[in-house]
Amino acid sequence: MFWHCFLIRSLKLLRDFSPISLLAPSFCCFFSFLHFELIIMDFNTTAADWISYYGNQESSKDLNKQMGKNSDLCQFRSNDQDCLKNIKENTGSACIAVDRFHEIVLLHQVHILGPSTVFPEEKVAASLGSESCADIFKLCKDTLFQDHEIPVPKSAALKGADTAEALEALLVPDANPPKLWCKSILMAPPPLASIKILSSKSFDPFNLIPNLSACFQDYDRSSETVKACTLLHSVLEFLWSAKKKLITPVVFGPDVSQEGKKWSCQLHLSCIKHTGPKSSLP
Repeated sequence: MFWHCFLIRSLKLLRDFSPISLLAPSFCCFFSFLHFELIIMDFNTTAADWISYYGNQESSKDLNKQMGKNSDLCQFRSNDQDCLKNIKENTGSACIAVDRFHEIVLLHQVHILGPSTVFPEEKVAASLGSESCADIFKLCKDTLFQDHEIPVPKSAALKGADTAEALEALLVPDANPPKLWCKSILMAPPPLASIKILSSKSFDPFNLIPNLSACFQDYDRSSETVKACTLLHSVLEFLWSAKKKLITPVVFGPDVSQEGKKWSCQLHLSCIKHTGPKSSLP
């Protein structure tokens, strides 16, 4: 704890005198010495929780405008190594997945950790939850990238279904049905979708679809060029397929390792406003 406090004070002091590009190499070594992975801390953050963090980011508007461009990080029929490489190059992204109860989970701050001195074996870690202290989970890589080719209802029908009953009644066309081509996860949904899922009280797919559809339509009314209903129809199709138990659930569990706890603490210090002495460091 002494070294942790000393490091934070040092970073605060030197941040005001040196460009971060000059500090990064030396502090990377210092973090390795202390058995940490390097995360540059934002000591000016005002986010009280993860919903505020994503909603307050200036980049969120830009990411919404680029929706659809990042959806190919884990493309249908791409191999596992390419998917992992793309996730590592876009660290901190979110993904939509299905748990073993066939409910939707929004895994955010997805990181590939290791292999390194701190994390001898490569693992995929992510946050789950919207509160100021989100739980950290490790994901089973073998369950993330399974290919799915699923016939689905027409996009207009999904978009217009505003109740669970209406969604339950939807039929897949017999002739030339639309198809969803995806992995077990939908990678890098824009903040528009991520925040809506994070702030939901129910994670039943048929409760989420009407709320997300309404959110997409609201966005489109004020956007002249980027249309969420067109670019994000696969999100609604993924949720419909999850409800029908056609998406393979992702296997994940709490990361209770000491290095995982330290990494989680760093992550929260870098993004969420610290309001008290509570810490996940041992």
